[in-house]
Amino acid sequence: GLYYWQIKRRRSSNDNESNLEFEEVAALPALRPNTSTWFSIHELQKATDNFSSTNLIGKGGFGIVYKGILDDGAAVAVKKIMESDIRGNEEFLNEVDIISNLKHRNLVPLRGCCATDEIVNDGQHGSHRYLVYEYMFNGNLNSHLFPVSKEGTRKQPLGWPERKSIILDVVKGISYLHYGVKPAIYHRDIKPTNILLDAEMRARIADFGLAKENREGQSHLTTKVAGTYGYLAPEYALYGRDRKSVV
Repeated sequence: GLYYWQIKRRRSSNDNESNLEFEEVAALPALRPNTSTWFSIHELQKATDNFSSTNLIGKGGFGIVYKGILDDGAAVAVKKIMESDIRGNEEFLNEVDIISNLKHRNLVPLRGCCATDEIVNDGQHGSHRYLVYEYMFNGNLNSHLFPVSKEGTRKQPLGWPERKSIILDVVKGISYLHYGVKPAIYHRDIKPTNILLDAEMRARIADFGLAKENREGQSHLTTKVAGTYGYLAPEYALYGRDRKSVV
C-alpha cells in the first residue's frame, strides 16, 4: 500500500516538488523493492574518508573509483560516474534495476548506489551518481599480467593453470550476459583492466553497465562504452557492428 501511495503522490507532485533532494526519495526501499541498497552521500563520504586521494584505486572512461569501508566493516569500491548516456535520475534508477538483477559468480556484485543533486556553476543543479561494488582484493588482471616492480621486488607472474582458470571464468561471465539474461547485454569493452580478481583469484567482469535503454526492435542491450581500441574487432571499432552486420 505504501508503494502505490508513494507512486500516486509523486505523480501528483508538480515539477518543483519533483526536484527535491534525490537522496530523500532513494532512501525509501519500498519505492524500489528489487534493487540493491541505497546509500546516502554522507555514508559514502564516511566510508572513503571524504573521497580521499589515499583511497583512490582507479580512473577510467566511466569514472573514478575509491576504496571504502562501510559501517559493518565490509570493503567496497565506490565508483563516481563521470560520463554516461543516462539522463535524469529516473532513468538512472531503471538502469540500476537492470544491473541489480544480474547475479552471477563471475560478475562483480553491485552492493548499492547513490544519486544526489548538487549546485554547480551559475546556480544550476548537477547530478552526481555513484555505484557501490564489492571490493576485489586482488585488483585487476592487468596488474598481474604486467606486474610493476615495487621496492626492488617483482610480483610473481601468473602460472598457466591460473591463466586457464581466469579465462574460463571470463567466458562464463560473458556467456551469462549474452545468453543468461533477456534482452542480452553486450559488454563491448572486455580488457584486462575490466577483469577483477577476488580474494580467491576468481575472475569477475566489471563495467558491464550502465546499459543503454533498449529500444523497440532491439534484441540486446549494450554498455555505454563502445570499446577500447586494441580489444575490439576492427570492423566493430569502425562501424559499431559485428562482422555479420557489416557483411
